[in-house]
Amino acid sequence: MKITETIHLTELTLRPLLPSDFVFYYELVSNQALAKLAGFRSANDEFEGQFMFNGALRDQQTWVVSSNDETAVGTVLLAPNYTSDAQPIDGEYEVGYIILPQFWGQRIMSTILPVVIETAFTVWQLQKLLASVLTDNVASRKLLVHNGFKEDRVIQHAATDWVAPNQEEIYYHLTLEGWKSAIK
Repeated sequence: MKITETIHLTELTLRPLLPSDFVFYYELVSNQALAKLAGFRSANDEFEGQFMFNGALRDQQTWVVSSNDETAVGTVLLAPNYTSDAQPIDGEYEVGYIILPQFWGQRIMSTILPVVIETAFTVWQLQKLLASVLTDNVASRKLLVHNGFKEDRVIQHAATDWVAPNQEEIYYHLTLEGWKSAIK
């Protein structure tokens, strides 16, 4: 499935990533501290940032979170989960999000994540959402649990891992049935 719809909330908007979003996107993916907290390798230069951006545009799995004055503040990714032999798992997607540090503490993801979950289960008719968070990211851990996600497992990344070297990562899941019972 591709993200093509725009969702308007009272103070925020979720819209598809656009070719004109590169400067904002590069600000996100080149921020080393943000990348470390989110568990990905930051772009070292504009070339790497453009490569990452082109992939995100191609895949059409990224929403830009913006305020009513159209200031981009973060992104939300909703991407298929895959088996170990690279086959998509039907009805199972991973959700990920990042917010620029200057917008932290404003409850933006507390507003956005429930809308993304509802869209995933009611519009896209998914059966399961997955998420992972580094143990140091306490705010994201609380956000996932508050929205009904259950902890699956914790892994320790090796020093040589491309993603999150030497860090612990917690994996979570939320099923359609778990979401339905949580919103009653």
